[in-house]
Parts: sequence; structure tokens; C-alpha cells
Amino acid sequence: MTRIEPELGVPPRPGPLPVPAPQQRRPRRRSTLNRVVIASVLVLLVLAVFATIVARGEVIAVWPATARLYALLGLPAMPSGPGLELGEVIPARTSDGLIVEGDITNAGNTARAVPRLRVALRDPNEKEIQFKIIDPPTARLGPGESAHFKTTFDNADETATVKVSFVHDSGALSSAQKSDPPATVSPKKN
Repeated sequence: MTRIEPELGVPPRPGPLPVPAPQQRRPRRRSTLNRVVIASVLVLLVLAVFATIVARGEVIAVWPATARLYALLGLPAMPSGPGLELGEVIPARTSDGLIVEGDITNAGNTARAVPRLRVALRDPNEKEIQFKIIDPPTARLGPGESAHFKTTFDNADETATVKVSFVHDSGALSSAQKSDPPATVSPKKN
């Protein structure tokens, strides 16, 4: 029997591989869409940060713990819109000195924390000669509520006028509202 063995030859070399024809580039829709989405998200993020800065009074009214964060960022916790107002401030002279009293009213529609008060005495040239920082009569005032404050100055100058303003956590002074000056009055003799 004869055996037939296959030839051990080298297979023919294949020809050059076919190269695909260059395709026309389609516009990159995904890349453009990705850029639009990222830009939109960034704009919304910037607007959200801006809104929390502008409306910080409302944010603090809803979430009082944020007042500390705003203070750390150097932003005073000022209420926006109608809020706390100083009513009539009444200074009265006594034989012992000067009694200053008045009312704080929440004219807004949300409860607000009442900051400390700065009661200052000024000379006739409007130069401050003495001041006190007093705690508020109550920590919070609901919408439409009022609280009465009172403090005394011993040996106050006869010609002194009184200025009352709010002191915020950051230490910045603020009048009751941006448009209104702090309450300034001259004492009456009793």
C-alpha cells in the first residue's frame, strides 16, 4: 500500500488586504450635545448659588443653621424684603441717667430670628460717645409679632442723641431695613 502524503508546500501569499474607502466625517452630534448639557448644568449651578446668596434671608428663615455658613463666607445674614423693623425709640432722662426703650416688629410673612441690638449715644456733632450691645427681648418673632426692648445708660450726656441698630452674627451693623436709617432720637427730660 502506498501512502499518499500531502505536499508540504508553502501556501501562496495572500494579496494586499483591502483598505476601506475613507468615509466622510459626520458632524459630531454627541460631542456638541455633551458640551450643551455640561454648559447647561454649569449655568444652572451658578444660578442656584446666586439665588441662595440673594435670597439668604429666606434660606435662613427656613433653615436657621445656614446663618453660620453665610457668616463664615463673609455674607451678613440680612433679611430680604420686609422683615424686622425698629418701631418708635423713646429715650427718657431720669435722675440716674438715660432710659432707652422701643419696639421691634416682624413685618414679614415668615418667622425671623431677632439679632442683638446696638444702642449708641451721640454728641451734637453726631460723634458716637457711648454704646451698648444688648440681647433681644426674644430670640424669634413670628409674622406680625412685636417685642419691647429697654436699656439704661448711667451718667449720659445731656445733649446726647440715641441711635439703635441691629447687630448681625458677623458683627456687621445693619439698620432695620436697607432703605430706612437706624432709629435716631433725642432724649426728653422727665
